[in-house]
Amino acid sequence: GLSASYKSDFGINQDLVQEHQEKGNEALRVQESGAAIAHYTVAIANVPPPPLDPKKKDELPLLRSVLFANRCLALSRHKLWDLALEDGQRAVDSKEDYAKAHIRLGVAQLGCSLNEQAYVSFANALRHDENEYSARKGREICLGLIPRWESRLAMWRRARFARDIGRPFGDTNIYAMSEVHYDNPQNEEWANSIHATKFLDDVLLITGNLADSFRVLERAFTCLRPKFRRVFYVPGNHELWIVRTEAQKFPDSLCKLWAIMELCDRFDIDIFPAAVCKDVYIVPLLSWCNAAFDTRDPFPNPKSEANRAAKWPIDRDQQVWRYMLRLNQANLDKPYHGTVITFSHYAPRTSCPVFMEKDVAKTSGCPELDEQVRDIRSSCHVYGHTLCRFNQTVDGVKYVHRPLLVEVDFDGTLSKDSVTRVFNGSHLCFDMVDI
Repeated sequence: GLSASYKSDFGINQDLVQEHQEKGNEALRVQESGAAIAHYTVAIANVPPPPLDPKKKDELPLLRSVLFANRCLALSRHKLWDLALEDGQRAVDSKEDYAKAHIRLGVAQLGCSLNEQAYVSFANALRHDENEYSARKGREICLGLIPRWESRLAMWRRARFARDIGRPFGDTNIYAMSEVHYDNPQNEEWANSIHATKFLDDVLLITGNLADSFRVLERAFTCLRPKFRRVFYVPGNHELWIVRTEAQKFPDSLCKLWAIMELCDRFDIDIFPAAVCKDVYIVPLLSWCNAAFDTRDPFPNPKSEANRAAKWPIDRDQQVWRYMLRLNQANLDKPYHGTVITFSHYAPRTSCPVFMEKDVAKTSGCPELDEQVRDIRSSCHVYGHTLCRFNQTVDGVKYVHRPLLVEVDFDGTLSKDSVTRVFNGSHLCFDMVDI
């Protein structure tokens, strides 16, 4: 602990460091944050940096983390957010399991309008100390702020809306993929066999369940992104599972969702609405299953093992699907016109066919999602998950689902399943196109 750091000889001026830390703490208590910054700076300057040799043990991680975390707090009170952000990150880097370091970093991230990253910091703090009230409060604040999509990253995504709005109508084909499951070697081989240049002027919609793990999802993006002019994506339930190897990386499924969104940014993959040419718009809609989709028994089954690998900070049966719809809310009132194609992972209408096995319908769709489809004035809605092929127009909206089907022939070769085209440059369609 800190007392051991002061008592042991690690090449620091122990008395000086302790004196200025205590003076900094006292200055914070009496709201003299400027003086606190000065005292913590002196203390930090007299603590040696971590050893460069990775074989040598760092004997002062907690002391270093506490000092940076405290100075981060003082800087935050002065609203020097960028400097506070640097200190908060240094505090976490010094001692990752120190909960208060994550809290201080989260506050600085909120000050910098990094709302999604702040959520992750507060969630990490709770992972190390579930009784931290400040972390729990900070996480709740983030849950309220994120659906506004006012963070720096969200503003960048929103700015892509009109990038192709002047592109001539008539030369853009739009394709859809569902249930690719790139984790499956046969499906990976199918995805890699898609022609490298045939679809370079076209748009791809991926309706989720592309991969279970973050690592495989990254590989799938690496494969598919270069083959199309523009790729739009929503995660499915599989992407939001926390697999065993990710338990230390993602405190919960929302943390993984924010990380997936940042991964999409890195690959230039769209997760927000955008025009893809003149008078044609794509609108991704996040979704989660609502047991009320099962009209025969519209109640959650508490014994269900479906999606147990997903980990939520809110009630999984009644609040997750509502929160996903709330995340869509800010994108419903944009100036859509002409042909509007919405897409989601889960089915939006109870008339969409699902398998009849017990409880399958409870995890297949969200009927409230259709209200958003209608609010947007969608022309066509593409969805995934159900594995039941569907192509039908209901009350003026075309609903489409065609899951990927890759089969291995007797000689070991793969069947070359086609890719589904939903817009051929001039009107909606449901065509199978060779890859």
